[in-house]
Amino acid sequence: MALTFLPSLQHLAAVRVALTVYNDDIIRFLDELYLREKYDVLDPHHFNLKEERWIRKCIKKTRKKLCKCLPKSLRNPVVHIIQPIVAEIHFWARDHFPIIKRIEKRHYKNSLCWKSEGTIDRTKTAKQLVRNESIDKTVRFVMACIYFLENDVVHLWQSMTADERQNIFLIDSNTAVDFWMKWLRENAKSPWTRCVLKYLTCDFLYRMLSYLPYSRIRITSFFNE
Repeated sequence: MALTFLPSLQHLAAVRVALTVYNDDIIRFLDELYLREKYDVLDPHHFNLKEERWIRKCIKKTRKKLCKCLPKSLRNPVVHIIQPIVAEIHFWARDHFPIIKRIEKRHYKNSLCWKSEGTIDRTKTAKQLVRNESIDKTVRFVMACIYFLENDVVHLWQSMTADERQNIFLIDSNTAVDFWMKWLRENAKSPWTRCVLKYLTCDFLYRMLSYLPYSRIRITSFFNE
């Protein structure tokens, strides 16, 4: 039996308020992540000391800001939800780091889409970025591949020059991009849903994961509408 997480109304309300209250802080945190040279893939949950101090500072500042306008029963959930929100941004940035380093900050900061329970809607966010024509076409293509956005993948591929297609290899990406480029170069003779099966074999994935730390493929992408 499938289990469904149903957040309380108080949690949903706290998330909504928190995303508004922390909006400027979220943007500053994204700026900090953008300045990172790399993410430690072997320690993906790590916050550095500067980020931990920043989180404590945000909690203290927000508690003071809300003490006059919210009852304590609502204030505490809003104040403390900053940590999971920051963690969510951290994980999103980690998983897309080779891509966001090639996107102007103003584009991805304005493209984050949030679900009501306080997690980033990764598919909607990806679609926002892929369809933003101000972003480099090759970067948008890589993002479309990772999220298996078939129509966008085909459209962007057909609109690219030979040089632009070659530049795709300059972007550190994952197994999904290799799959789509192979499929497109074979002129999409068979439906991609049939061809992708052999890319999910244990031997193939093991070779790719050993070769490239960021090559984790998003299995959930196969179930996007």
